[in-house]
Amino acid sequence: MAKENSNKTKTPPIIFNHNECGSLIIGEETEDSIRPRDIGLNAHESDCELRLFRDGGFELRSSKNDEKGVSIKGSHIIQDCVGVPLIIRSEGSIHIGAASSITLDAQRIYLKSNAANEVGINIDAESDVRIQAGRDFLVTAENVTHDAKERVLTHSEGWNILIAQCFRVHEPMTKICPQVMRQYIDGQIKKLKG
Repeated sequence: MAKENSNKTKTPPIIFNHNECGSLIIGEETEDSIRPRDIGLNAHESDCELRLFRDGGFELRSSKNDEKGVSIKGSHIIQDCVGVPLIIRSEGSIHIGAASSITLDAQRIYLKSNAANEVGINIDAESDVRIQAGRDFLVTAENVTHDAKERVLTHSEGWNILIAQCFRVHEPMTKICPQVMRQYIDGQIKKLKG
């Protein structure tokens, strides 16, 4: 006699089915499912579904396509109450992936990192990065480094002011740089080369 699985539910699934609109299934999936769900809500003609998993996770999927395989109207999460926040919280990581573009449109946008001794905010782009401000652009940090493999171009149609306690232009092709200064500069740019 086969030993019965203690994790398997003993109550048969409850199914609410509508032939034209979809179904609601309350009951665990079969044992061979990679990630068993407890509750499933499925639309009739598309693969649109909501799955509540046994392990505590969930999946909300939208895949209604037209004849050309393109989604007709997309999906929406809408918060219509004025002044009331929409909160997404995760004790782990959050990954947002898109095949096309991601747009953030708000009155104010804040990016805050609480990492103490590592890179807090990292922007990697395989193409160009463009920042366009209607007024001022301010960068404040303990140290600021500009590193370019080809050139650095600074342009302004008005004033261009450099203020420093000590200001030095270093041109490494000549041999007139003092040895102490050369060692300091080489140490600063060593990790930027290559």
